[in-house]
Amino acid sequence: MHHALRAMAERPEFLDGSAAYVLLDVNLRIRAVNDAYLATSGRDRTALLGEVLVEAFPDNPDTPAAHGVRNLTASLTHVLRSARPHTMQVQRYDVEPVRGSGLFVERTWSPVNIPVLDERDRVTGILHHAQDITALAQLTAPCPAPGAAVAAARLREALTALVVARGPAGASPAVVRRRQLWEAVCDRVSDRAWRGWSHALCRAVVTNLAGVDGAAVTACLGDGLQESLATTDRWTAALEELQSTLGEGPTFTALTDRAPVFYDVATERGRWPGFARTPATAGLTGVWAFPLSVAGTVLGTLTMYRRAPEPAGPDEWIDAAVLADLAGVAVLADLDRIDTELLVPDGTTGSYREVSLAAGIVSAQLGLTIDGALSAIRARAFVIDRTLTEVARDVVDGRLRLD
Repeated sequence: MHHALRAMAERPEFLDGSAAYVLLDVNLRIRAVNDAYLATSGRDRTALLGEVLVEAFPDNPDTPAAHGVRNLTASLTHVLRSARPHTMQVQRYDVEPVRGSGLFVERTWSPVNIPVLDERDRVTGILHHAQDITALAQLTAPCPAPGAAVAAARLREALTALVVARGPAGASPAVVRRRQLWEAVCDRVSDRAWRGWSHALCRAVVTNLAGVDGAAVTACLGDGLQESLATTDRWTAALEELQSTLGEGPTFTALTDRAPVFYDVATERGRWPGFARTPATAGLTGVWAFPLSVAGTVLGTLTMYRRAPEPAGPDEWIDAAVLADLAGVAVLADLDRIDTELLVPDGTTGSYREVSLAAGIVSAQLGLTIDGALSAIRARAFVIDRTLTEVARDVVDGRLRLD
């Protein structure tokens, strides 16, 4: 066992705590398990040590809709790859107290997977924590109705699970998950370099969605313009800037159409050819873009970028929709910063002012509408392979005239 795993297994909170913990190596084999987990699972320590977690706890074959093994494997793989914790959605994952008996006991869990790092911040294993919330789930479960399974599947595909998440106050699994995701956003408040709620929301997206590698939030500023509020990394920022320059792409379309956009690169490359053929999109497999609306007003967008080759599971779709809903809350919470940093008419250094001024200048020079002027600036930026902001700055400074 790696020394970092051994040190974790010897900590008092692991050995003696009431929370159920399992310690896994990088091959997802069980290297240590505490008494609380044994009591919860009904299994024996000797039988578990050395077993692959999902093989020791397979799905219940009598429950066709069981996806516990798939969801858990996706989460564990994400933690190994990203070296970041992952809070899973509430899971129905039945257990077999006697291995091979075929007798499963219904269980519902709230799992969290946390990377165990060595002194060089390399992942040496995973601390798996699973809280048994079976009693709560059974207490709040609705009565089954004819066709409920089919209806639920359609709800997931249409992303209308938000209706459930916004439902009556209580402790249903949907409400619990919504609170978990907002808590994940709030956890970023302790970051040393606090950069606002929109940035915290983006970090929560990539932390909690196993297949999402980048996230961005924009604010809608009118006249066809968007201003970036937060991006998780340079790759994501480049993709957002690219769409702003081209005037096309998932983020741009989600804002103009006021509807979610789900873009699969492999099958829809012709949808936005300018966007798909640029080097910045290399490795990109999919994009989910959501308009952020509050009381009928579109505030901006939340866009999620994927490199993962495997398709997203239903849990990830639902979490993405809930986070998109929460993103509207984040943008509202950032309104003071938006007003002071982006919308102040004088002294602003953000790209919004530069592009707005440039659009006004080109509109006057060429006799175009503001939208037409923006299109002309975007076209010039594309032709000379520069960003929209750079071309706008040249127009404002008099170094470039669009004739």
